[in-house]
Amino acid sequence: MHSAGGSGSPFNAAPILVGRAREQVFLREELVTATGGRGRLVLIGGEAGIGKTTLARDLEREASGRGVQVLTGHCYDLTNTPPYGPWLDLVAGGRPSGGPAPPAAFAGGRLSGTITNQAALFAEVHDFFAGVAAAGPTLVVLEDLHWADPASIELLRYLAARVGSLPLLVVATYRIDELTRRHPFYQQLPALIREADALRLDLRRLATSDLQALIAGQWSLAAAVLISPRGTCSVSRPTCGGSWCNPETAATRPPARSTTA
Repeated sequence: MHSAGGSGSPFNAAPILVGRAREQVFLREELVTATGGRGRLVLIGGEAGIGKTTLARDLEREASGRGVQVLTGHCYDLTNTPPYGPWLDLVAGGRPSGGPAPPAAFAGGRLSGTITNQAALFAEVHDFFAGVAAAGPTLVVLEDLHWADPASIELLRYLAARVGSLPLLVVATYRIDELTRRHPFYQQLPALIREADALRLDLRRLATSDLQALIAGQWSLAAAVLISPRGTCSVSRPTCGGSWCNPETAATRPPARSTTA
């Protein structure tokens, strides 16, 4: 863990969000609408490291500031994600304040036995989230669904189509560059959008000026530090593969040293 300003370090620990004003507006509008009793599914897609998690964290902070309870579930590499992985991870995070107990099959954040009646489980999960939302407006964030198992995607499809009358906003992130035509999430994506009237936000790469602002702000550096002696911007090549081409990793590594001509 980094601490801002510790030991003379120029690194600022708090994440900085730049170049995403449009997406912030959309997400906050959906949050307000959900707190009024009209929930929705929002899908945030983009390349690895483009800022999906940072945007989701920004919404979580906004929700918490409004008194909205926040529940999060994560997927991990497919080799390590069990059936219903993100939902189990969400339940493992603890029981929501004032909310009902989770479905018995998900108790303790572990899958209990074999699921013999998927329809019944899905209904139980819906009732669980309906009960949670009845106790107070709720934001559910599911991260990295490109690693989700087919059952998790099917459950999301079921729930998303039924949140319209609940004070429940569901936000899911995924990597566009990880999806193939055979991927379960890719196959379910059209149905997710159609059946749930989902909002899809595909993040584009930041402009060079935004990348400069991100790095300079995170490291408290002057813009000139980001320019090499040859006058070329160290973040001007979006396909260079360097850490500065990646908004989510740019703030975690020290600036590359410039070389003289």
